Amino acid sequence: MLDYLVPIIRRSLLLVNNKPEIDSVWIHKKTGRKYKVVYIGYWEENLELCVVYVSLDEEEKCWIRPLKVFIDGRFERV
Repeated sequence: MLDYLVPIIRRSLLLVNNKPEIDSVWIHKKTGRKYKVVYIGYWEENLELCVVYVSLDEEEKCWIRPLKVFIDGRFERV
């Protein structure tokens, strides 16, 4: 009945081993800005793992990005 979830869960489990730690600080290679990871969550529509992070500048904006995109080389741990 929920067989369609099996591949999604398998992909998520593979990414879990590579997820950034909560409270870790990362730098965006292109912009040079620093961000702190505050949570790992799920995208509601497809259960894709996402990273929730905040900028460490004066604006303190909150961002959400799919985990696979966050760990694809755009960010580097400080």
